[in-house]
Amino acid sequence: MNETVVLVPAIENALKLKRQKEEKKQTEKAFRESEEKLRMTIDNSPIGVCTTDLNRNILTVNSAYCKMLGYSREELLKMSFMDFTHPDDKQKNADLYKKIVKGEITFFDMEKRYIRKDGKTIHVFLRSNLVRDDQDNPLFEIAVVEDVTERKKAEEALKESEEKFRSVVENSHEGIFIVDNAYKFSYVNDEFCKMIGYSRKYLIGVDFRQFLEKKSKTMVAERYKKRQLGEEIPNRYGFDIVTNKGEIRTLEISASILKNTSGTVSTVGQVLDVTERNKNLKSLQEHDALNNALFEYNPIETIVVNNKGEIMQVNKAVKTNRSRLPKSGNIMYKDFASKYSIDMFEELMECIKTGKIKVFPEIKYREDRYYNATIAPFPQGAIITAQDITKQKLAQDEINRSLQEKEVLLNEIHHRVKNNMQIITSLLKLQSQNIKDKRSLELFQNSQNRVRSMALIHEKLYRTKDFSNIDFGEYIRGLTTQLLISYHILPSQIKIDVNIKDIVFNINVAIPCGLIINELVTNSLNHAFSNCREGKIKITITKKGTNGYLLVVKDNGKGLPPEATELEDPTTLGLQLVSSLVSQLKGTLQYQFKEGAIFSIEFGTS
Repeated sequence: MNETVVLVPAIENALKLKRQKEEKKQTEKAFRESEEKLRMTIDNSPIGVCTTDLNRNILTVNSAYCKMLGYSREELLKMSFMDFTHPDDKQKNADLYKKIVKGEITFFDMEKRYIRKDGKTIHVFLRSNLVRDDQDNPLFEIAVVEDVTERKKAEEALKESEEKFRSVVENSHEGIFIVDNAYKFSYVNDEFCKMIGYSRKYLIGVDFRQFLEKKSKTMVAERYKKRQLGEEIPNRYGFDIVTNKGEIRTLEISASILKNTSGTVSTVGQVLDVTERNKNLKSLQEHDALNNALFEYNPIETIVVNNKGEIMQVNKAVKTNRSRLPKSGNIMYKDFASKYSIDMFEELMECIKTGKIKVFPEIKYREDRYYNATIAPFPQGAIITAQDITKQKLAQDEINRSLQEKEVLLNEIHHRVKNNMQIITSLLKLQSQNIKDKRSLELFQNSQNRVRSMALIHEKLYRTKDFSNIDFGEYIRGLTTQLLISYHILPSQIKIDVNIKDIVFNINVAIPCGLIINELVTNSLNHAFSNCREGKIKITITKKGTNGYLLVVKDNGKGLPPEATELEDPTTLGLQLVSSLVSQLKGTLQYQFKEGAIFSIEFGTS
């Protein structure tokens, strides 16, 4: 009995101890299970979690953290927290960590950048806590890290979009403003400020109605109310404002309703200053009216056709002058044409195709009626103008007949003058055959040459039928050839070089110039080469200015005799004639004797 009593407490203690052991095992099991669940939860969390020692070396990481950085768990456990922190973020991160270790802060948040294993940079949001023991000594750091790269991109894209939108609005060529439901400006851009002449600071909070011109106030206020109530109004309309300088400008507005999250209604307006455009439009309308009047009341017949030759429009002159009027859509020169101009359709199509203007000085309309016509193409067709020239043609025909008669008469005169001069030359030649005195014979021969030089001019006029443009170079070459022949001189003995190109004179200039050259060349042939077997004479005419010319005749002979050098009072007939002819041309004569004789004559033809 007593033994039983003694055993009971021992048994109870043993049972108690067993229960305690079982409870401890259960607690430890529950803790392990809880710890495993926590580890599994952390490891499977979509947010990166890691722990580091006090030197920032990694102790633990979860799968999300590994995935975020692209490293394996084994690689990260050998790395420091700073190994993949972006260089530009390391100092800030270190400074915050020092504060948390010192106890100045309990945790810190920061946005930073990591450099992944593949070299890419990602943006993360970091929350760092420091775990301490019961004595408040730091044990390790636990960091929760979220990859915010996409959010950051979205924020930057949104920021960029807002900046672009603001840039577009601020730099728009349209004035943009927002008016609240109390008619007050809540936003205006720079362009609107320029239009109205007030600063942004002045306009914000001001009732926009005070800037409206009196006649526009009622209309704009009514449309503003209707728009606020959702009623339909025109998309665009114009109104007048008064600028800070008192100037009235016309604006064209396009407005829309803007509701915020609280349901407050505002109006967004886009306006263009159309003051100048309206002025230009009015001017254009007046210009169009003038052009229409010029077209309609132009006395010259005008027909507009399209690129197929179909008549689109005719003016009043066509309706007045033509016995048969064209219909819209008629083919020009086919449905509307005389029997003499039916082939003109091909000309019309060619002009439209090439884009080139073509003028037809004379088109027969009837046996007794004529027109001139012009086809002026443009991208969509052509404008055909025509004018009755019957009276002018008859008058021109009469003039042509008269001119032909006068031309025949002039030709006959020049022919007879040439023949008479040839007769004079022949008479002088016959007379000279009986002259024995050498000096007298020379005078007769000189006279023959003078007459022959004038006869050559009349012969050219008779042949060319052009009395105002004589090819002077050709004439002088013929003249000098005749002189050599008359003096029985071979080209091998004396060479005459005529350098006259593109020079044309009328008869009033050609005859005196020809006579001057005749006299100077004759003098050279008579006096310059008596002791020289081979001589050279050069004749040059060059242009000076618009209507001026320089004639130079030079030889390589012995020069003029002493008695002939005073050209102001020449004793020889030849030089007297030269001096007189130069005066007739209103020219100036200069000479020099250097390795021969050089005569320079400047004259004009106007």
